[in-house]
Amino acid sequence: MRYLLTVIAFIMGFSALPVWAMNCYAEHEGGNTVVIGYVPRIAIPSDGKKGDKIWQSSEYFMNVFCNNALPAPSPGEEYPSAWINIMMLLASGQDFYNQNSYTLGVTYNGVDYDSTSTRAIAAPECIDVKGAGIYSNTYKNPAVCSGGPEPQLSVTFPVRVQLYIKLAKNANKVNKKLVLPDEYIALEFKGMSGTGTIDTDKNLTFRIRGLNNIHVLDCFVNVDLEPADGVVDFGKINSRTIKNTSVSETFSVVMTKDPGAACTEQFNILGSFFTTDILSDYSHLDIGNGLLLKIFHNDGTATEFNRFSQFASFSSSSAPSVTAPFRAELSANPAETVVEGPFSKDVILKITYN
Repeated sequence: MRYLLTVIAFIMGFSALPVWAMNCYAEHEGGNTVVIGYVPRIAIPSDGKKGDKIWQSSEYFMNVFCNNALPAPSPGEEYPSAWINIMMLLASGQDFYNQNSYTLGVTYNGVDYDSTSTRAIAAPECIDVKGAGIYSNTYKNPAVCSGGPEPQLSVTFPVRVQLYIKLAKNANKVNKKLVLPDEYIALEFKGMSGTGTIDTDKNLTFRIRGLNNIHVLDCFVNVDLEPADGVVDFGKINSRTIKNTSVSETFSVVMTKDPGAACTEQFNILGSFFTTDILSDYSHLDIGNGLLLKIFHNDGTATEFNRFSQFASFSSSSAPSVTAPFRAELSANPAETVVEGPFSKDVILKITYN
């Protein structure tokens, strides 16, 4: 019991310090501190299952800049961190967690984090922190983060972020009259020891806005690929010819209304060709052997990987099935040498409704 009392006294003794431990911005000091994923009118298919993702934002790929770490009780270091599910710390967030119909979350650097508990993910680099009190204005020597006599006072690190909404129960059990807070803060960048109140002028936050645009349909579609095995086979490619001429193969996504569903409403099907690879340009995917992959809609416009575009539209009077044709194109990467030999690349097709 004596140990517990010691810990509580320590926390209370420093509670007067500001609750954010450093400043974090998008790209550079003074940069953007608010990124909003706007939820359009979401149509949930009637066969939606608990755990299904019903919405996912486009991917945000940026650098996070952090500096101005506050003094600590003693000289040391502080790690910029991605705080998942910051709403759990706020009194206003409690109303959201009582609804039990939806789970919000963040895909951070390729890993999904549901909004079921608050957690902080530390960046790979740290900022040196000077001491307070009897250690006022002093750093460790050598400094912890820089490793030298001069402290490291800022860091920049890349992040990939997507926001998402999942079903917390089957679609047929969702409360259709549910009214949610319009905005949800899903992710905040600040120090590892920073908790509590959000300072939106100084901490980069990612937010989901438009939570009341969710609607449960009386319909769903079955999705099939042509070819049926989902493999786009380019056959043999001449390594010398490909340097000057691209090669293409076609495939299709077939969407069919389920014959047992009522399907009395209008809705759209959006699709995304998704990869976990880091993308320098969303219009193409690096195969890894000196070739680049692009996917084109039937009208010749290029799709963007990890971003949704419209595949089909349905209504009560529309045809029961819609086929969306695509063309996959391979071309040489001008910055690399083409490597001979067999190759493959997995691309995930994601479907959502609105």
